[in-house]
Amino acid sequence: MSNNFKYQLLADWDIPLHTSDVQAIMLFKGKNIRGCDFLYNEELVFETGDLTVTQYIDEVEGPGVWAYAAYSRDFEGRLTLCATNVCEIHDTLGIIVNSDHGSVIGTLRGFLGDLLDIELNVDFGYVFTGWDSDDYTFVDPSLAVQSILLEKNITINANFEPAKFNLSLSSVVDENGDPIGLVDETLSGLKDYLSDAPIKAINTDSHEFTEWIGIKIADKYSIETTIKIDRDNMIAIADFQAVELDFNLSESDGIPFALEDDSVEEETVVIVEGDFDSFSYGEELEASFFISEYTDEDGEYVFRYNSIEHDGDYDGVPKYKIDEFTYVDENGNDIKNQIQDLDEEYDEEYGEYYVYLTINKNITIKPIISEYDPT
Repeated sequence: MSNNFKYQLLADWDIPLHTSDVQAIMLFKGKNIRGCDFLYNEELVFETGDLTVTQYIDEVEGPGVWAYAAYSRDFEGRLTLCATNVCEIHDTLGIIVNSDHGSVIGTLRGFLGDLLDIELNVDFGYVFTGWDSDDYTFVDPSLAVQSILLEKNITINANFEPAKFNLSLSSVVDENGDPIGLVDETLSGLKDYLSDAPIKAINTDSHEFTEWIGIKIADKYSIETTIKIDRDNMIAIADFQAVELDFNLSESDGIPFALEDDSVEEETVVIVEGDFDSFSYGEELEASFFISEYTDEDGEYVFRYNSIEHDGDYDGVPKYKIDEFTYVDENGNDIKNQIQDLDEEYDEEYGEYYVYLTINKNITIKPIISEYDPT
């Protein structure tokens, strides 16, 4: 490898004693000429009548050998040699280092036979895997510190691979320390430095994903996204909220209903107590049903509510009864056997039907009512 740096070379001289005859000073330069003879491949650098000039600084690119000769010229045109000097720049050898993820400390230029010591500092996030070169043989290429004997210009390559950093995926937990949602745990583990590692949360029947908790997450509100691995022991935690489910009431076919807070009309047959709304998964719910009563003698309307008879004198024999309750989802499918903690009770003394459950699905409850047969 040739040295492409620029060097300053000094040519200096003394003007002879015949200064009274000197008209001008002339400086010649020749390359690759040794000795003090006249320069046959000379190049006139400058000519000046200023006899106080006794030196000249030249700028050249090495390596090479330059010879300089200063002459005085008298009024007759005769030249007299004032001085010659030879300036030599030696060629050096060098090491070119290709290193994408590390820096080299040490001397990379020297002369033939020099032993140069270098040391590789590896960048964070990478692992040095060894040296290789097409024009140099390493005794142990796995060592980051090397002593290289300069015999020619060489190029060496430092090889790397990304470091492996750990990624942990998890779900938030409840008061008992149990996870309330799911994550794809197969995506946890060792990941390449600066890689975009996939992460995934999984909705359950009870909880739905809301956001990721952590740093360097591409989209914290996406159930599937990526995380940039830029350090060890990275953590991504999936947060969830309880699924909102509907508890609805369906009136029995052709039988009038009234909720507890509604005004009770004479045609009301079933009075219902309970909240029919949206609830979070796992809430415990309760509903109760009362059957109105009739007289079939004079047509006078009588009903019983909380064991109190209203509007008439009747012996309390009901005209209607609830045979069963049906439970369906939003698609009309029977889900009675899938409802958590379902319990049905009948209080014969008060004529009240009770339904208890823990909501774990969208539920529509419907009482099946038929006329009471005293026989």
